[in-house]
Amino acid sequence: MREEVYAFEKKAGELASLLKEKLEGRTVDIFTHADADGISASSLFAMYLHLHGLPFRIKFTRPYGSREMMELGKSEGERFFVFLDQGSREIPTLERTVTSRGHEVLILDHHPGRAPEDPHLLCLNPHLMGMNGAKEACASTVVYSVVEKMERRLRKEVWLALVGALGDRQELAEGFTGINALLLRRALEEGVVERKEGMKLLDREGVPVSECLRISVRPYLPGISGNSRASAEIPERLGFPPSSTLEDLGEEGERRLCEALLERLGKRGNLERLLWGSVYLLRDRSLPNLRKWAVALDASDTYNRPEIGFAANLGDEEAREECLLLLQGYQRRMLENMEWFSRNLPSFQVTPKARYVRVGRAVPHSEMGEMLSLALESGLVEEDRPLIGLAEAGEREVKVSGRATFSLTALGINIGKVMNEAARAVGGDGGGHDVSGAAYIPKERVEDFIREVERCLPQPVLSGRK
Repeated sequence: MREEVYAFEKKAGELASLLKEKLEGRTVDIFTHADADGISASSLFAMYLHLHGLPFRIKFTRPYGSREMMELGKSEGERFFVFLDQGSREIPTLERTVTSRGHEVLILDHHPGRAPEDPHLLCLNPHLMGMNGAKEACASTVVYSVVEKMERRLRKEVWLALVGALGDRQELAEGFTGINALLLRRALEEGVVERKEGMKLLDREGVPVSECLRISVRPYLPGISGNSRASAEIPERLGFPPSSTLEDLGEEGERRLCEALLERLGKRGNLERLLWGSVYLLRDRSLPNLRKWAVALDASDTYNRPEIGFAANLGDEEAREECLLLLQGYQRRMLENMEWFSRNLPSFQVTPKARYVRVGRAVPHSEMGEMLSLALESGLVEEDRPLIGLAEAGEREVKVSGRATFSLTALGINIGKVMNEAARAVGGDGGGHDVSGAAYIPKERVEDFIREVERCLPQPVLSGRK
């Protein structure tokens, strides 16, 4: 076991022992991000509270900034605040305005931040153990690492940690790493999850191969996704029965399909890695493959219904059905978004340091970040510089989403840091990981923000490419 992983596990055990005492008899206020990782992290924490009869309130929210933290500090009584998939960036504010007023705070997160100094602020974060929270651990794996040590009955819920990691795109070319890899081994050893080789498309069962290709958004297949004729032509040319699903094809048939797709699409983006690899399934088959379930949880967030994904994770059958219906709508919307992106590609602003996508109201701000990720992964744009989108998020506010690749971060680019510094310079708020980040800024300061981004980004690293 790597030294950093060992240190993380040791810290998780120490925190678990301390937390069992601190939670006794308390009502807990949970603030969690609303994406697949945040929903899964909060599901795991809520499972522990429910098993022990501890009351809680939960709020799905974008990451709280300094102003929101200061308001929490004004709460009456001595409260217990839990931040999942957020909070690390605001530790100085929390210590200054929340724990200093008698409240207790717990942060289980994987975003960069400094270590707390106040003993009333407990924190577990892989960055503080020398790991990269963008690829070695997500919020769900952090939460699971604590709660399974507090309650052994939760060991079998390790699949939720994997859902969070898949939702946050932490499965790399070599597979999972760090804490994620440790928990995958546990899931396989415990017999909770099964793994097999195959195509990593979401809709492996229930729809014909042609429809699986047509509605594919993760990955997005340029020229095939959203194109009924092209998506039907490939399986027909391979001689597959019209009604056959991916699961019906068997590994040999899936390999033939994958090769045909790569021949059609060429070596663009990361499609080869995104098309073929490990498929994760719950042994009891109570849910679709875990990759599809992660996107279904993201869909509940997109439709502003994260409570549906939360209830589904906790076993509510009606919520699970509704979550899968939301996924269908989400796939339609993302296909429309990608069509807009492809159509407007020539109009994007390109500087030596970044590529800017001014979305306006054409794409909902809650869907813009995923659109940028799909565009990079599928090779619609080159990976030579960060991709930054700007969408209206109200009458006075603009949401910014930034995406890069690990090859760019290896050359010194840190999107989360750039989002934070540039947003604060114009009166906004932002942050994130090295490969991805977001910010909210005043609408009238967009041009100032872009100038700040250009100032914060390193000099061109892959110049000469457009």
